[in-house]
Amino acid sequence: MTTSIGDKGRPGETGAAVKLDYGKAPVFSLFIKYFPYAVIAVTYVSEYGLRKYNPGGESTGWKEVPDGVNRYGDAAMRHILKEKIEGLYDDSDSGLAHAAQAAWNALARLETLIEKHGLEIRIGNEIKDKKPVLGTAHKI
Repeated sequence: MTTSIGDKGRPGETGAAVKLDYGKAPVFSLFIKYFPYAVIAVTYVSEYGLRKYNPGGESTGWKEVPDGVNRYGDAAMRHILKEKIEGLYDDSDSGLAHAAQAAWNALARLETLIEKHGLEIRIGNEIKDKKPVLGTAHKI
């Protein structure tokens, strides 16, 4: 990928002050700022799961679940279905939102795919005239 200023900053950025952040994940500006309430809700799912499954223990036990990709995928789908059937909250167990639990399971599945199955983290295709330029996505 080329930019007007090489790899020093963002494409098209000029001037004396340049920050070396092009190609780095914009976690704050494109994740935390977009989804602050969702991040908090999913964090409370993590906290509840730690208290339920591993009180006083290591917070990474979920990474050792056998066949985690399928099991976390199944759990995410169950919470989506339960939301439709039972309502917004998991009142028979955690009391937390089914949507937050589905999101946690989706993140656990994704993390497992990346860490154990070699799923690449990629920067998406370039955009030209509001359309993707296919084949330009690349691993970071």
